[in-house]
Amino acid sequence: MPFLRPSLPELRARARTSIRSRLGIGPLLARSALGVLGDVIAGGVHHLYAFLVWASRQTMADTAENEELDRHASLWGLQRNAATKATGSVSVESVHDHSI
Repeated sequence: MPFLRPSLPELRARARTSIRSRLGIGPLLARSALGVLGDVIAGGVHHLYAFLVWASRQTMADTAENEELDRHASLWGLQRNAATKATGSVSVESVHDHSI
């Protein structure tokens, strides 16, 4: 079963609920210090989830980005080929299908 990353609004609600339950208080006002603290915590957690998604993609060669892909290749003694321009010719034939 895949992991479902919580959205920022879900994380905000969780943080605010956690603060309320641990302090034994009622609903937090939108701009209260505790409400803002919950939002800041939720934002940090959301950022960490994004980093974990990125880091997990770097562990596999088929989803890794440039620098990490080069690192995967180096484990096998491979290096990236330098870029070269393509040469050759191309033939294009136009086909008209009027049956559509």
